[in-house]
Amino acid sequence: TFYDLVQAYEIAPENFTDGQESTSESTNGIPDILDEAVWGLQIWRNSQRTSGGVSARLETWGYIGPGVCPEDDPLRYYFSAPGREYSLRYAGAAAQLSRLLKPFDKDASDSWFASAMSAYNFGMEENNHYERSNYYAGGFNFREPQGPINLATSLAGIEIFLASVGRLTEPERVEILD
Repeated sequence: TFYDLVQAYEIAPENFTDGQESTSESTNGIPDILDEAVWGLQIWRNSQRTSGGVSARLETWGYIGPGVCPEDDPLRYYFSAPGREYSLRYAGAAAQLSRLLKPFDKDASDSWFASAMSAYNFGMEENNHYERSNYYAGGFNFREPQGPINLATSLAGIEIFLASVGRLTEPERVEILD
C-alpha cells in the first residue's frame, strides 16, 4: 500500500534509488519506490473535486467475473461522493508524498502540497460532512459526523506541518503560530 512504500522509504532512504525497477519512470531521478507511491495515490487525487473533497471509494454497479483482465473490463467505474474523513486521510498522505518528493522534483512536490492543502481545508470544514438517505437502498440513513475527526485530522495536520517547512512566507508563519 501507499503507506508501506513511503514508510519503508522514510526508514531507510539510502536503500532506494532511481532505476531499481524496469518501469517508464526508472530514469526520472526519483527513487522508484516513490514513483510507485505516486502511482498508488494518484487515483485518489483524480477523485479530488474543485472543492478539495476526496472520494472514499471507487466502485461499479457489478462485477464481470474471474478471468477478465482489468484492461478488458467493460464496466464503468464511479468515485463515491467526497467526505471529510477521507479527504483528511488523503491530505496527510499527499502532504507526506510532497515532503518526500521535494528533494527530487520541486514542481511535483508543490503540486501534491497544494492538493493536500485543498483536501485538508475541505476536511476541516464541518459543513462538508457526507449525508445520504436510503443508503445502499437498504432504507437506512448515513451521516458522516459533523464534529472533529481526531485521528485523521491529527495525522493530516502533522504531515502538512512537516511538508510546509520552507514553503510558508514569514507573515504566514506568524499567523499560524498565533
